[in-house]
Amino acid sequence: MSTTISVIPYYEVIDSIHGFILKNSNTYFDWFIGLSENAEKMLFEEHKLHPAYDMWIYEEVPSGSDAFRIREYFLNMGCAGGLVQHQEKIRYIYAYRRSSATNP
Repeated sequence: MSTTISVIPYYEVIDSIHGFILKNSNTYFDWFIGLSENAEKMLFEEHKLHPAYDMWIYEEVPSGSDAFRIREYFLNMGCAGGLVQHQEKIRYIYAYRRSSATNP
């Protein structure tokens, strides 16, 4: 299941991802939050998600600094996340529900 939306303000990105997570899980601890220049490549190649079976969402963000602000919000809520260097090239924030088949 997937959801993508055009660029929206950072607080609407938070609302969108927040709603998706709560609709599909009862805890943030099951989810991974990440940043990327190419969300689909990260989701399907790096994290090994199946496009049709795994739960995932990504949103285009207004700026790299907004992406880090959003990521920090979800990390504080309990999502897992990997190390990311601050880059203005970041265009997307993504989240997926972790499973035994995903990396991590």
